[in-house]
Amino acid sequence: MELPPDLARVYGLVKDLAPLPPDDTEERLRTGRAWLALSADLKKAVGEVEPAAAHVWTANEGGDATAFHAHWNADQGPRRQLLDSAEAADDIGIGTLFVAVLRKLWVSAVIFLLGVLAISLVWAALSGPVAGRALATGQIRGVRAALHALRQAVKRNIGELVVKTVKRAALLLLTLGGGPLGALMYLENRTLSPVTARERTEKVLNETALGREALAYAREHGIDIEYVDLEPGTGGTYSDERNEIKLNTNGSPADQLAQTFVHEVNHARHSGAPDPSNPSQKDYISKAIDEEVDGKVKSFELAAALEQERGTDVQENYGYDAYKAGYDHAVYAEQEARRLRGDPPAAGAELHAIGDLGGRAELKTFLIRNTSYPEQFALQWLLHDG
Repeated sequence: MELPPDLARVYGLVKDLAPLPPDDTEERLRTGRAWLALSADLKKAVGEVEPAAAHVWTANEGGDATAFHAHWNADQGPRRQLLDSAEAADDIGIGTLFVAVLRKLWVSAVIFLLGVLAISLVWAALSGPVAGRALATGQIRGVRAALHALRQAVKRNIGELVVKTVKRAALLLLTLGGGPLGALMYLENRTLSPVTARERTEKVLNETALGREALAYAREHGIDIEYVDLEPGTGGTYSDERNEIKLNTNGSPADQLAQTFVHEVNHARHSGAPDPSNPSQKDYISKAIDEEVDGKVKSFELAAALEQERGTDVQENYGYDAYKAGYDHAVYAEQEARRLRGDPPAAGAELHAIGDLGGRAELKTFLIRNTSYPEQFALQWLLHDG
């Protein structure tokens, strides 16, 4: 969809978090209503046919009438198949309508937050270079956080209602002999087994040079890769002692598993560093968090490479919002400083390096404030020291 010029200018600051779907709400509503109408027709058909079917075994006697009665009322008989088909159509119709409504609400919320951000940046510009810079960064970070939370809420709603209804419809189609359609719908919505998780993750990694290089490094250095069910919130782990990476298959799609893979391989590259025998606990913690930042940035780079290959959005792993806010602010501040000095704007690799430096600094601050890394690394240092 096309945004008003004032909103389009600030949309670039949050575009990665706020994809705007095509305006196909009416088409989706028509599709959802068509599925519900099909369900109603099937239920009506059962109501019309059932008296005629009942007449067969009530008006006739003998083995054929008994067999027809048993077949009609069997678990896989015509009556049950018609009713299950109606239920499947209901589920798909409800899911389709729900998605249409959610998409419309999402677009409205994005436009509202873009308006808030546009007004806030105007106020920031009027507040002077120092206060304005801090205000602009805070507003960008705040709107990005709001969009991230809203996007997660939309995903949860889709997961809790739409995925369940589609999965139930798929199982009904399988029961009815739905063939490839039912099988595909079911397989796409079930929990990944370790073997399937490995296959899909390696397929994603092989899509990009960065992913292929991480895979090659793991193989060349004999890193044991395990796909296991870890506790929620843990994407993966790397053990220096065992030279082992564990990736969490508990609800993690292949794209995110691939990003975590790249992150953990980065830990493997720095095996034994930072050194916990460092006499300065503060220095050890800082360097350990720097390594986490570096791994996360590598995972973000993989997501960007996948987006470039596919031409579609890829959900980045935890911490990307903070990195992007710091990146955007550093780029904005540099270009504004150059404009005021009358210098040409930065571009290409130079501009990316400036943004990356700002993004890493913001991500490090975010990890210090919002994760247990400081306590975790402090404990590692103390245990080694003891």
